[in-house]
Amino acid sequence: MTVVVEGALITAFATAVGAPAANFGLQQLKSKLEDASLPDTHKALNDGLGWLLALLKDKDNEVSSNIQKDTSSVYQYWTKRASDVRKDVTSLNEEYEKVRKKKLKFLSGGDLKEKIKTALKEVIEILEKCPKEIIVKLPEWVIEEPGVPSIAEYPTLQKAFQDILTLLQNNGERCVALHGGKGVGKTTIMQNLNNHFYNSNNKLFDMVIFIKLPSDKQTEDLHILQKIADRIKVNKEGDECEVARKIQRVLEDKRYLLILDGVRRAPNGIWEKLDISAHKKDSKMVITTYFPLAWNSKYVDSKVVLERLPPEEAQVMFRDFFGKALPPGAEWVCDRLCSCLPLLIASIAKSFIYQESPPDWERVLNECTPWSQVGVDGLDELCSTLQISYQQLGDRSKQKCFLYASLYPANSKISTDYFLECCIVQGFLSDVADTKYGEIRSQGIKKLRHLINVALLEEGEQMRYVKMNDLYRQIALHISSNDPNSECKTYVDNEEDGEDRRSESWQRAKWVSMVGSKRDSLPANQNYGSLQTLLLQKSLALDQIPFDFFQSMGSLLVLNLYGTKISKLPSLSGLTSLKVFYINGCSGLKIFPNQIQPLKHLEVFDIRDTKVDFVPPLNSLRCLRISYIESSNCLGVSKLHDLEELTIEVKSLPQWCYDAENIIPQVASLKNLTTFKCDFPFPEITLKIFLETNEAPINWVRALINCKPSPQVGVRGLSPTEARKMFQDIVKAKQFAFDVNRMDLILVEYRS
Repeated sequence: MTVVVEGALITAFATAVGAPAANFGLQQLKSKLEDASLPDTHKALNDGLGWLLALLKDKDNEVSSNIQKDTSSVYQYWTKRASDVRKDVTSLNEEYEKVRKKKLKFLSGGDLKEKIKTALKEVIEILEKCPKEIIVKLPEWVIEEPGVPSIAEYPTLQKAFQDILTLLQNNGERCVALHGGKGVGKTTIMQNLNNHFYNSNNKLFDMVIFIKLPSDKQTEDLHILQKIADRIKVNKEGDECEVARKIQRVLEDKRYLLILDGVRRAPNGIWEKLDISAHKKDSKMVITTYFPLAWNSKYVDSKVVLERLPPEEAQVMFRDFFGKALPPGAEWVCDRLCSCLPLLIASIAKSFIYQESPPDWERVLNECTPWSQVGVDGLDELCSTLQISYQQLGDRSKQKCFLYASLYPANSKISTDYFLECCIVQGFLSDVADTKYGEIRSQGIKKLRHLINVALLEEGEQMRYVKMNDLYRQIALHISSNDPNSECKTYVDNEEDGEDRRSESWQRAKWVSMVGSKRDSLPANQNYGSLQTLLLQKSLALDQIPFDFFQSMGSLLVLNLYGTKISKLPSLSGLTSLKVFYINGCSGLKIFPNQIQPLKHLEVFDIRDTKVDFVPPLNSLRCLRISYIESSNCLGVSKLHDLEELTIEVKSLPQWCYDAENIIPQVASLKNLTTFKCDFPFPEITLKIFLETNEAPINWVRALINCKPSPQVGVRGLSPTEARKMFQDIVKAKQFAFDVNRMDLILVEYRS
């Protein structure tokens, strides 16, 4: 955690003018707060601002000189305060000049002098609280891969793991390739290799970089380099050479291990662009592949071949996943259907664990096609067999949830809350008209948990998000694209598709995904009357939408524009059925109340981090997420009588301290409200110091604690226990008249 050091001004000034001068300067400024004339106080204010701007310039230069430019939240908050006070001083200077020229009460100054003294106090406080460290903490030397199964009991996998580890300890080996067909366990071995270093006290490498590549398409060198840049917290903008140079600058003094899992071609480009052969710290690379072109690369020093498991070993694994002894016939499922492949064994075994009646292994063998001749890479056969897990779900709602997850990129984090909101309005979970959102979420969590248990989805961070791996995504897309009833017809917008095919696919689809697309335009407006879900989030090149684009989308239920560059919305009059609308993260987007009036059925609306400065006047809303900047952001919230869930993300802490005591009772007046979240996107040190030392009122803390329903409060960087203790300490410090140990505040993990 970045720490704000009191008196950091002294440290900052010491280099330039020496510690005595820095101390003397602060004392001079403070002396003008006591008994000084208006001209002297005004001069002190501008002197202090000059010091502050000089210090700010030095800090900006420090940021510019560091290739890892992600600044800390403390520094961002500090620079915002400096920017705000600069504007205040400019305004006060203009007012001072008017007074001086008119010689109105010039000697005493009256109200103006008090304003200048207040601004001077702010300047002094900002100078004293300058953050010593301004760059976010460096990337972890290795990041643990969660939920990785142990391979210790399976000799075939363990031997391959040990062989690779031995080769990495040999100074003559720079690049090792693990070669094997689909589903033999290559990824699991790499995850175990990564976690071996995470759990080891003996650091063979200064940094381990694990990169999982998609298996459904060839990945360009630039994309791989960008993934590496993300991992080591380097700006990934630029072409291949630019990004590679940035990576080299950070890693040049580190002995690193680069793991590329799922390489489809020779890794020569990455090897050469990072110049690993010439790296003075003897860095290394491990790749996994089933393509001869990759493992026959001239840079590969050694190859480790991974075969399918022997039948006895495969049966042990099947039994381990199934959790009990295998009845007669089960070994044939393991051998013939799963073909002794760990990927299939894990999936098929788990799919039978949750059956209400004991599995009929003989029927499974008769009804399912066994492993046939392996194709180019075994992908078709794998998909055919893995569909058994999908069929075993039985419950159509679980199957639809599984298919819906394929709208998101493989291995990406799918927010559980957002995903379930979409599933609710799509009708996968319950009749939302008669049930509270919170209750339906609980039902949805159970269904997602089942999909995780049978290995169709992967869990992340205590169910905050889920993931779908690329193989299951291909299966889901295949099933939904060939849906005979068209109720789950899916189109993932392929950047290689021509406009004719693209428009035709949009017209036939129920669900369309352009998540993370590089396209800068949408297909020509035609009849999209069947469309129910449109995901455009993170399409960074998309900055405008044709005015009449939504006119034919009368059936659309879900629209996600999160993180796009659009600055204004087209006509929404055609979206008469829309129930979920995400525009959060569209920082340049400004809308007006009359634009959203057609959305008579909207239930979920997320407008955080936009230029929307009003509470949407929509009586249908049941879930609302807003940013608080000033009081107008929350005016009218008490009129949303059907609201069940409200999230307020506090962006302006000083203003919140004045307004919250009036806002919170409005929230508490909502009779149907079941969930109230109040998030503070500030680090602990910023929030705590502000609340404990700032003169702004904090009676809102009392109002928040007494609010019903009990608020869920998140503070960036703090666990719920730590956040609770912080608020308890504040309550004690301010001597509030109630038992701090009986606070009803529900502290939760902060989620950005």
